[in-house]
Amino acid sequence: MIPKKMRDKARDEKCVKEVEEFTECCKNSNILMVVKCRDQNKNLKACLTKWYNDEGFKEICKNEY
Repeated sequence: MIPKKMRDKARDEKCVKEVEEFTECCKNSNILMVVKCRDQNKNLKACLTKWYNDEGFKEICKNEY
């Protein structure tokens, strides 16, 4: 449950810009999104990974759980 909370919290609070950019790219690209949205997907994954590996953030999520 803690990893899911971390993922959701990072997506909803820490990586908002990256999520919006990826979502917008996907909306505009239809079936070609796999090719056209690589950079946005890479940026989103990097942001989520950064927060997922942050020990302070992990502690905050543990305490909230």
